[in-house]
Amino acid sequence: MLKEYRENGSYDELTGLYRRERFIEEVRRRLILNEEGPYVLAVSDIRSFKLVNDTCGRDTGDQVLVKIAEIIRKEAPSGVCYARLEADHFAGLFPMERLDVNRMDELVRSFRIGNRENSPPLFLHVGLYEIIDPSTPVPVMIDRARLAIAGIRNEYETRIAWYDEKIRSGILFEQNLLRALPEALERNEIRPYLQPQVDAEGKVIGAEALARWISPEAGFLSPGQFIPILERSGAIAKVDRRMWEEAFRILKRWKEHGREDLYLSVNLSPKDFCFLDLPEVFGSLAEMYGISPQNLRLEITETVFMQEPGPRMKVLEKLQQAGFLLEMDDFGSGYSSLSLLKDMPVDILKIDMVFLDGTKSPERARRILKCVISLSDALGMGSITEGVETVEQLKMLKEMGCQMFQGFYFDKPMKVPEFEARYL
Repeated sequence: MLKEYRENGSYDELTGLYRRERFIEEVRRRLILNEEGPYVLAVSDIRSFKLVNDTCGRDTGDQVLVKIAEIIRKEAPSGVCYARLEADHFAGLFPMERLDVNRMDELVRSFRIGNRENSPPLFLHVGLYEIIDPSTPVPVMIDRARLAIAGIRNEYETRIAWYDEKIRSGILFEQNLLRALPEALERNEIRPYLQPQVDAEGKVIGAEALARWISPEAGFLSPGQFIPILERSGAIAKVDRRMWEEAFRILKRWKEHGREDLYLSVNLSPKDFCFLDLPEVFGSLAEMYGISPQNLRLEITETVFMQEPGPRMKVLEKLQQAGFLLEMDDFGSGYSSLSLLKDMPVDILKIDMVFLDGTKSPERARRILKCVISLSDALGMGSITEGVETVEQLKMLKEMGCQMFQGFYFDKPMKVPEFEARYL
């Protein structure tokens, strides 16, 4: 029977299940007849399936796909239409009353590459889309089920997710935001806000430039609303490039007023390394505006080194050699390692006070914080602590040896004219 399926162009050669095109036709037909509605469309995805092919071989990968097809045939209730859409993505159309989510969850969690209990597990995720409007194009339904998976892709405990109104609203917001970005940059809606950085005597020595979006339609957008979207799409490089040039313009104005003693810190995204020639961009901007590289600090996070660490190290070394100071942001609050610190071309460690929050061992956390500050000093690096909100925190940090501070205790991020009126 499987051989006959494979010889039919409507069926996948490897698994014998419907191909994508045939599945879409069948789903459309069943929705029109609506004999067993309402329906739910399910789509599955194997996390990091390419690693199976790379590490175990293509034959093993094919065996995994065949095994999934066999489980679907065996476990799917009668009346369910199913398919292999492409690669490791499978789909099924379930009458709602026959969908057993608990059983599906059991099967997803128990799936392994081999047949033995000690075989390595595969992380399968399933997205479910309840079909409210049968006239919705089937490819759109498939995409929505996949979007449900996107929300749990990095989770290990949750394996099955429903597409809901929250996801839909998030998608529409993201689409509208990206569509509005070019005009927003043109109209200068995205602009820097400055948060002061002070020394141990309380003197303002510089500021961090933080992107804020003031939209005529949506109002003030916090960074958490738009930065992650720009990061995912790669559009963050355009915004960062604009913020950097704005920073140089500000520094030029300060220089004309005799304040070359002040610096600005700007952020670098991992995506900037993919889309921009950073040494060329910063070098040309410094020359264009007549600013010493020492007056611009470049903040990176450890996520910069998650991909292509070698080439990115070289880019940072070039920037450092050109005279720009490099700051490691959020040091100690993520996955920072001593090995990474040993090799990073970094001049300043930026430590977030959130490191002390929510811990069961506050005294131990304080000792670690003190050791990090001492370590930066021993390595010839500066250290700056951000997130300082109370005088008690400031006193503690001074006793630990920290020399630079940032946080709401001193001031909030503010518009450039407000910063200049208050501190210049």
